[in-house]
Amino acid sequence: MGIITSDKKAYWPDGCVPFQIDIDNSVFPTTVNRINTAVAAWNDLEVGIRLIPRTTQTNYISFQSLGGGTLDFCSSTSAGMAGGIQIILVPENPNPAVSCRIVHEIGHALGMIHEHTRSDRDDWVTIDFDNVEPLKVANFVKANGTGSIDVGSYDYSSMMHYCRRSFAIDPSKDVFIAPPTNGYANLLCSLGAYEFSLGDQATAARFTAGNTHVYKTFPHGEVNHTVDMRSWSAGWTITAPFSIGSKNYLFFLKEGDGWMIVREINSDGSIGEIVDNQDWSSGWTSAAIYTIWGKNHLFLLKKGDGRMHVNEINADGTIGPIIDNKDWSSGWTSASTFAIGGQNYLFLLKESDGQMHVNRINADGTIGPIIDNKDWSSGWTSASTFAIGGQNYLFLLKESDGRMHVNRINADGTIGALVDNRDWSSGWTTAKTFAIGGQNYLFLLKRGNGRMHMHQITPNGKIGSMIDLRMWSPGWTTVSFYSTVQGTYVSMMKA
Repeated sequence: MGIITSDKKAYWPDGCVPFQIDIDNSVFPTTVNRINTAVAAWNDLEVGIRLIPRTTQTNYISFQSLGGGTLDFCSSTSAGMAGGIQIILVPENPNPAVSCRIVHEIGHALGMIHEHTRSDRDDWVTIDFDNVEPLKVANFVKANGTGSIDVGSYDYSSMMHYCRRSFAIDPSKDVFIAPPTNGYANLLCSLGAYEFSLGDQATAARFTAGNTHVYKTFPHGEVNHTVDMRSWSAGWTITAPFSIGSKNYLFFLKEGDGWMIVREINSDGSIGEIVDNQDWSSGWTSAAIYTIWGKNHLFLLKKGDGRMHVNEINADGTIGPIIDNKDWSSGWTSASTFAIGGQNYLFLLKESDGQMHVNRINADGTIGPIIDNKDWSSGWTSASTFAIGGQNYLFLLKESDGRMHVNRINADGTIGALVDNRDWSSGWTTAKTFAIGGQNYLFLLKRGNGRMHMHQITPNGKIGSMIDLRMWSPGWTTVSFYSTVQGTYVSMMKA
């Protein structure tokens, strides 16, 4: 089926590839049209690959001129995402019949490698190296397997396979000879300029595989590269990171059956081994982790019946005993904790009627009295707190109509004045704030179509300019940000 790079850092996050065409359309309209047709062919595959016009993304593909009105080949500078600008060279040949396959070069940029360099190549074809142009011999060398992965079985029809006489010294003789099966010569280069074999499609799908991904961010907040990709069981609805000393952990919980696990986070941001797993009752819909005097606590809440628990978290990352449990009213859909001057607070909100509470958290980790309650409008589906220079803020968002508010949080923990409000598009299902080096950011995601925006947050708590935009696959439901000694990461899961 194919061969791909084994380095996950070279996989474009969830298959989204920003690109720009740096060729003058007024001078070479045929070339630009061929590039756009190749891009559309990839986007029409429905294997998770999406090429989007670049805005400000740091990592992107640039289509540039190879020069020469009679040249008949293309070139890609890297197999997979290399970081920064990544060039695909296209000849300025106005002849639409040129054999240069731009989809092939895009395949390289995604991380696909020549089919005829698979480790099992010799079982399927024999190459007459005496008939290969000396400067092109490297294009026929078999992969050693240390930096690549063979996907499925050998695919004669792959658009990543050279034609039978590619780069032949004597163009009347085959480079690929002694086929073990009849009809192979007719399969090579049998596809049209913008076609893919079934093997090509299955291979490309590997770049977006799994329902759990981890991406590293740049120091300026933008998504950088892939770190981890896993295929785990479905149903995980809650994740929450926490730290104990130098170790980082990620808490996972399923609303449907109450299965809970805690995994250690590796220093490179990837998700490590399980350190705890328990079967709890079903129905937990909100979780928050807070720290008091160096001790971590886990807050849990059920929307359905208002059941609340607080558990201690042990020094080894396992979940300890329940230290608080209460039966509150049902309907609480958002829970977030924040701290002001060493005092911790719990913010609660109901989507259905807009009821809001702020509770003081006691020094022993139990939930204390209500210090603020308000009746707001209904429909708020996302809530996140953040701090800038000692001032706390509350971000709120409605999925139904895109209404956004930012409120200042007063020094006594009560919710203060509105400092920002906008009307955005509807459909945002995830909103997370995070900080890198003193700069705060807002991450937004739509489960329905995978659209992601990243914004800077200004020093006065207002939502600033967009610094990142991606079109990922739909279905992402659970997002967490965490940091290790090597940087800041975002983990995403599909329930």
